[in-house]
Amino acid sequence: RGYKLMMCNSSEDLDKEIAYIDMLKTNRVDAIILLTNNDIEPYLDKSFPIVSFDRRFVDVPYVASDNHQGGVMAARHLIERGCKNFMFIGDDAQGENTPVVTEVSKRRIGFFEELRKHGIQTVMNIEYPLGNYMDIPEFVFESIKEHPLIDGIFAISDAVAADVVKYLESIGRKVPEDVKVIGYDGGRSYLNLGKQLTSISQSPARIAESLGEIIQSYYSKTEVKSFIVPVEFIQGDTT
Repeated sequence: RGYKLMMCNSSEDLDKEIAYIDMLKTNRVDAIILLTNNDIEPYLDKSFPIVSFDRRFVDVPYVASDNHQGGVMAARHLIERGCKNFMFIGDDAQGENTPVVTEVSKRRIGFFEELRKHGIQTVMNIEYPLGNYMDIPEFVFESIKEHPLIDGIFAISDAVAADVVKYLESIGRKVPEDVKVIGYDGGRSYLNLGKQLTSISQSPARIAESLGEIIQSYYSKTEVKSFIVPVEFIQGDTT
């Protein structure tokens, strides 16, 4: 069955998201795929076909990559590369600084849990709220500069990792010789970075297939289930 796709960008604005959902329901769309960091659950009509990506809601099916395992992979790799002093950098203030917990927070959780299994108890955790900054806020770079012993960094996305690599090299710290950096999304190269990122790769094709399968399940009256999509470690030039 073919579908037409309508994309709605709320720019992280809760009121816009509520208005978009109401508009889509009024226009009798077949289903809504929801990607949000907002506290929107009280406004969801769960009798309507809704699929969530990277976020769990009660009684709503979801699709997510195996974010926890991705964090575990990142920790293991940095340990194998001989890192001793670790930092996590997140761009959505997950877990500790917001009541909203998405699947993405499991990247941090898996990373910290695996480090603790290896006897590493102290890890710098730097997080800031997504949507409040167009770029990485200056205090993140200041924290990196103020802690020259940090030699292993796990960034919540490839975009954040690329900016971190550029900053490290701008202050004379070589990557990967002095500091090893891992991103998350797929090991893509970035303009002007000059190297391939080491990364935890998601599978966009499998994620899209899973989202479509859930939508089909609604209308075929078969079991509607959620999916956790496996991730893959991609070796690049930054570790």
